[in-house]
Amino acid sequence: MRRYLAFCLLALATATPSPGLAQPATAPQAEEATIRARKLHEDGLALYRAEQFSEAHAVFSAAWNLRKQYQIAGVLGDCEMRLGKYKDAAEHLAYYVKEYPQDRPVQYLERARAMLEEAKSHLGTLNIIVDEPGAEVFLDGKLVGVSPLAAPVFVEPGTRRLEAKRGDVRKTQTVEASAGSMLPVELAVRSPVVEARPRPASAPSEETPKAVFFLGAGVAASLGVASLLLTMASAADDVAEEYRRTHSIGSSTCTANTQLPMCRELHDLAVKQVPYFWGGVGTMVVAGAGFGAMTYLLLRPSGKATAPRAGLSVSPGPFFQVRGSF
Repeated sequence: MRRYLAFCLLALATATPSPGLAQPATAPQAEEATIRARKLHEDGLALYRAEQFSEAHAVFSAAWNLRKQYQIAGVLGDCEMRLGKYKDAAEHLAYYVKEYPQDRPVQYLERARAMLEEAKSHLGTLNIIVDEPGAEVFLDGKLVGVSPLAAPVFVEPGTRRLEAKRGDVRKTQTVEASAGSMLPVELAVRSPVVEARPRPASAPSEETPKAVFFLGAGVAASLGVASLLLTMASAADDVAEEYRRTHSIGSSTCTANTQLPMCRELHDLAVKQVPYFWGGVGTMVVAGAGFGAMTYLLLRPSGKATAPRAGLSVSPGPFFQVRGSF
C-alpha cells in the first residue's frame, strides 16, 4: 500500500465537475481556457489512476497554468509529495487549504492539512515581515511577492538570502533554514527621518527681482509641459479603452489569461499612458515648488528698514512751517 493512498480519494474526488471548473466564462478566450483546463484535469486524473505520477504532474501543471483552481492545486500537491517535490507540494497544498469551500466534505480538507504538515517537515517556513507596504521581496534573487506577503514562504533547507527593496532603499538578510523550522524574518526599508535644521536668515539680495522673474517663467513653462503630458496620457488611455470595447474585453478577461495576444496588446496600449501621466504629475510638482519659491521671495521680509527722512524749512513771516518726507 502506497504512503499517500489515503489522499488518493481527494484527487479522485476532483473528477466530478465543480463550480470553479465548470462556470461559464465572460469571454470566448476565457471559456476556451476553462474547457482546456477541464480536459487536462481529466487527462491528469486518468494518468493518476494509472499511478503515472510524473506524467500526471506535467498535465496538472499545464491545467494550473490555465486556471488557478483548488481542485488542481490539490492533485498537484499530491503528485509532488509522491515525487519528492516538497516545496512545490507545500505551496499547492497551502492554496488548496486556503481556497477549499466550506460546503465541501471536511475529510478532504483534513487530509490536505495533514499532507501540508508533512511537506513542511521537509522544509523551512519563513514568515517575512516588511515594515513598509509595497516593497518587493526577493528570495535568492527571485521575486516572491510584494509586501505585505499574503502567506509564509517555503524554502529548501540551507542558507537563504532575503532582500526587500522599496525605492532606493534595500535591506538584505541571510537566514539558515532547517527542515521543519519556522523562522520570523523582519526587513526594514523605511527611510530614516532626517530632522530639518533651521537655516539662518539670509541677507536681502539685489538679485531677488531677477530670480522672481526666472522662477515665474519656469513655473509657466512647467505648467505648459504638464498640461501637454497629461493630455497625451488621456489620449493613450482613450486608445486603450477603445481597444477594450472593440474586442469586448471584460474586467476579468485577462486576469488569468495574460498571455492571450489581445491581452498583451491591451497591456501594451495601457502602459503607454504611464510615462506621460507621471511625467505630467512630476512637472506639476516642479511647478508648485517653483511657485512656492517665487511666493517666498516676494513675501519675505526685506531684512533692512528704510530710515525716515525729514526736512525742516522756515518760511519768512510770522508762521513757522515744518516740511518732512518719510
